[in-house]
Amino acid sequence: MSVPSAWGVPFVAAVVLGALALGAWGWWRLRSTPEPTGVADSDGWVKPRYDVVADPAMLAQILALAGVLSGLGVLARPAGIADGVWLPVAIGWAMAAGLGTAAVLCDLRTTYLPSSLMRPWALLTALAVLASWSGALLSDRAHAPGLIVRVSVCALVARVLFWGLWRFGGRVGYGDVRLATILAADAALVSATTWTSWLVAGTLTGGVWAITTAIIRRSRPTLLGTAFPYGPSLAIGAWLALALR
Repeated sequence: MSVPSAWGVPFVAAVVLGALALGAWGWWRLRSTPEPTGVADSDGWVKPRYDVVADPAMLAQILALAGVLSGLGVLARPAGIADGVWLPVAIGWAMAAGLGTAAVLCDLRTTYLPSSLMRPWALLTALAVLASWSGALLSDRAHAPGLIVRVSVCALVARVLFWGLWRFGGRVGYGDVRLATILAADAALVSATTWTSWLVAGTLTGGVWAITTAIIRRSRPTLLGTAFPYGPSLAIGAWLALALR
């Protein structure tokens, strides 16, 4: 791991502050997000309100995770990657640390990934991909086509896979389809190996998470009933893939 030489400590500080700002904005946005329509209570499941779960404790958790994870996103730079290519990648991971953490913690508490957070995150991620590709065109032209093809294919494969799980499996929500697409793009920006590691780590983490949650809820029932948020395991898998790359 190394800090991009062209920016150094000021760049790290700027990325961390940006992640903190995005996380705080996501928390504030969640407090004013309207409740989804057509949600019915069933099987003991009751969706907590967004403005209730977005409490000061959640804000503190978002800021703590955003600070740590955004630093990891900068320092995980692979050897041999030019600054112009890696800087947008690091910024993309910082957005996952800030706005993404707000969305994932919301999923953890409500089993919902609201569009009010997912859409701006997806847009910012797309801009980071385009910026990284543009940087490759300027500093590493030979690898620019491979980068955009790798990201496009990996994001598409993840989206199709999780769309199938949502459409035919019934245990994955559509928010998870969008989340998987975003995380797949972030992972593929680093390398195809990181994308594969994310998919494996996210799946294994999801299995462990499901078993642990089922055991705990036998003795400690919650308003969520048997509903299980899959988003946190996908996010944990992504950060594990980046850290252990």
